[in-house]
Formats: sequence, C-alpha cells, structure tokens
Amino acid sequence: MNHAPTAGYEEDVGTRSTVRVVSHTSVPLLLKNQPYFFQQSQETLYIIWGPSKKMNREKMGTTYRALLKVMETYPRLQIYTLTEEKMAYCDDVFQNETGKNRCLRDAGDCCALRPVQRHEWQRAYSRLRGRARRPPDLKKWGVKSGYLPVCGNKTLTARCHQCVIVTSSSHLLGTHLGTAIDGAECTIRMNDAPTTGYDIDVGNKTTFRVVAHSSLYRVLKRPQEFVNKTPETIFIFWGRPAKMQKSLLKIIQRVSASFPNMTAYVVSPGRMKQFDDLFRGETGKDREKSRSWLSTGWFTMVIAVELCDAVHVYGMVPPDYCG
Repeated sequence: MNHAPTAGYEEDVGTRSTVRVVSHTSVPLLLKNQPYFFQQSQETLYIIWGPSKKMNREKMGTTYRALLKVMETYPRLQIYTLTEEKMAYCDDVFQNETGKNRCLRDAGDCCALRPVQRHEWQRAYSRLRGRARRPPDLKKWGVKSGYLPVCGNKTLTARCHQCVIVTSSSHLLGTHLGTAIDGAECTIRMNDAPTTGYDIDVGNKTTFRVVAHSSLYRVLKRPQEFVNKTPETIFIFWGRPAKMQKSLLKIIQRVSASFPNMTAYVVSPGRMKQFDDLFRGETGKDREKSRSWLSTGWFTMVIAVELCDAVHVYGMVPPDYCG
C-alpha cells in the first residue's frame, strides 16, 4: 500500500508488487521517488483513490494532473483511478459496517451514496488517460527523410513485400536453411556476420545490411566479403548523430568512392530521435538518462517493420530457451 518500500526489507516483506493501492495523499510521496516506484517496477498495477475534486478527469483535479505527467515519462505504467461509483460503494460499505455516514463529516469530498453491485465491479476502475496508447505506425514515418545517402542525392525507396532477418546467432549452424533464406524476396543481415563458409545454413543473398558504428571498421576492412561479393546490397549505418557526422561518415564516403557500386545510407538525426522516442514508449525509460544502448538487432527489427510488409526472423531463440 501507498509508498511502503521493499528495498532494504526484502527478507521480511519480499520485493514483488503485483498491485499497489495508493491514497491521493501518498501520491506526492511516490512522485518524489519516481525511479524506484515507476521505473523499476513497471509490472505493478497502481490503483489510486481519492476525493472527486482531486481525481476528477473532466475538471483535471490536481492529483489526476500529476498522474498524467507521470504517464508521459513512463508510458508503460498501468495506473487506474477509482471511479465515483466505486468510491460511493466504499462509502456505502463504511456506513453499513459502522452505522455512520462518512459524507456528513466532509460533504465536499463525497459523492451521492450509490452502491455498485458485484457484477458491475469491472466498471469501477477507470484507466488513466494516455495509458492505452497505440504503437506508432512505422510505415508512416517516411523512409526518405529517415535515411541519408552517403554520397550523392539518392533516396532510399526500396520496398519489400516479404523479408527475412538473419540473426548473427550460432543457433543457425547445422540448420541447412540457406536455400529457404535465399528464396525470400529480401534478406536482411547485421554488422559483420559472414556468409562465406556458412551459406548452407545462412544463405548468400543480402539485400540490406544494418551496421552499427562499432562494427563499421570490421565491415569496411573486408570489402571482398561484404561489398564486392554482393554488390546489390544496401548498407544502412547507424550511430550517434554527433559521431556519425563528425568522423564516421567521412570514412564511409572514402570507402564508397573506392567502390562505386556500393549503396550506403546513414540513419538521419531525426530518425535516431524517433528511435529514442519509440524506445521510451515501449520501455518507459529515457535511453540517455538510463544510459541504455540500442542494439543493432533492435534497429534491424524496427527498420524491417518500416521497409517490409511481412517479416520472418531466422536464428532467434525461443522465449523459454533459458527456462
């Protein structure tokens, strides 16, 4: 309940919090320690109760407004507030148990007493506005503005109906999936994952290769494997905008000048910000503040959803692999 902690008391009270019921008077205490209550335990369901003048949606009560701000920072939070009907039911229970009318003592904070029947309880909790956010439609982001050509003024117009992502996982070894992978309309690979010597398992075709700034040198040092072998490949390089624009872009341009058939793009600063916003929306964490790094696999998945109508992934372990 309320702001009762678990950190430091795990041996006595445990750590798991499935539901936390919070009074409007305790909301400020939770807000003072948001990373502890909201960032580290996003599986918790919060049920907030309080008088209608503080919780009112239409009039934007003070507590309700504070909760909305929290939802902007941690979009994946599950926060519900008690409806007036539910509060009225609680008042009715109190009167039946004690013989006292709570509202007579503080009429300003009460609703009319209207009991809620048990079969109506599913309507007793009101989901906080903003929680039921729809995931963004990545196909509407605009491919042309998201990927800048390394040389010239080309625009990325490639579009695939059916794509396969080939992970760099060793789980593909011995699968003999190379023929099936090469049979896809578009094949997406990552960083410096090779195909030479592994074609029976991973195939040879490479339509797109998504490369992290940290893998750039390993890819460009082996042009015979990654550039000349599949000249139709489109390279998409990603990295921090400041680093890409300052030094890495010049390196890619020099290599591209040596291989005129090489087609390469870098993720634009605007698209990198969209990726950060998407990460915040999915995890509830600010990537920079939490010092998190987005993996090439994460970028590749998002880019594939943006460029392809259907995506099949090879080499991803099942959810229960470590179970």
